[in-house]
Amino acid sequence: MKIVYIHIGTHRTGSTALQRFLARSQNALAQQGIIYPETGRPDTNVSNQYGHHILHWSLVGKYGDRSDQVWIDLQDEIDRQDGGRVVLSAEGFEGEGSGRGRVGREQIQQVTEYLAPHPVHVIVYFRPPLQFLKSAYRKRVAMGTTYRSFPHFVEKMIPRSDYGALVSRWEKVEGIQSVDIRLFEKVKNNPGLEADFAEAIGASFRKLKPFVDDPVNTSPPEGLVHVTRWINVAEHIMERLGAGTTWQKFMHRVRRNVLGRRTPGRYLVDLWAPFMREPIVTEEAVSVLKRSLGENHRQFLEEYVPEEDWEHLRLTGKSKRSDLGTVA
Repeated sequence: MKIVYIHIGTHRTGSTALQRFLARSQNALAQQGIIYPETGRPDTNVSNQYGHHILHWSLVGKYGDRSDQVWIDLQDEIDRQDGGRVVLSAEGFEGEGSGRGRVGREQIQQVTEYLAPHPVHVIVYFRPPLQFLKSAYRKRVAMGTTYRSFPHFVEKMIPRSDYGALVSRWEKVEGIQSVDIRLFEKVKNNPGLEADFAEAIGASFRKLKPFVDDPVNTSPPEGLVHVTRWINVAEHIMERLGAGTTWQKFMHRVRRNVLGRRTPGRYLVDLWAPFMREPIVTEEAVSVLKRSLGENHRQFLEEYVPEEDWEHLRLTGKSKRSDLGTVA
């Protein structure tokens, strides 16, 4: 049997950079007896070609594919390769609290069955919920997938911020040996995300360090987010009025120009920026987060995180005890 480590994200904790690091160091990992399989990694999309996203897609039927063939191919590759450890990575395994993309206990049970008889260990990174939500919001606005305000986004994303529920879904499934909780804010600068992950899988980072690259998939700055959101609002209104694909292509091009600070987008940013100085995070958003998640987050910290590490996972990221959740 081989030990299988599944990195399940979460989103906005450097997953893309970590996957690129693992893919680039694939041969060096193999020399240490660690397999980073080719199976399950897309070969057509530059932004996600490094992670095992097809494995997740097959579980939830994304793109209409629920075939188990990719898992059969994965098992064959694992059996053919030398080495006693296997690493899989796809932040989609985090799953959503509900709806499309959800990875519930049924899907997790399937994962353990596909990988049997190999024991499965889960690795997951968390950051303070408000920081996660802010980063996710900036990314969604940049992608054009939301036009709503940040407080509305927070309310919708509360299930994705309930870390205790996520850990519970995985650790209570038979076949999952452990869930290793890692704190993104604690390790991102020292020793670094890649070095911390190498420790988690028992690899020597010294021989892997040359494969560390610059951060990728970063969120745009707040000024660009504000301008882009109003572009998204205009796009949504026109869609409701029945605008066709020509309009959609035009708005997509405007959004890309704004985010890339290219002409004429950069002039639009310069024109609007003075009127959009309020921060993304408002008191209303913080209030929604504390009211909806505070008690659950406090319980998560008390159950899963050593008290000396609570400072790295406070509800809003602020360094005061009242920010742990509902702790007075």
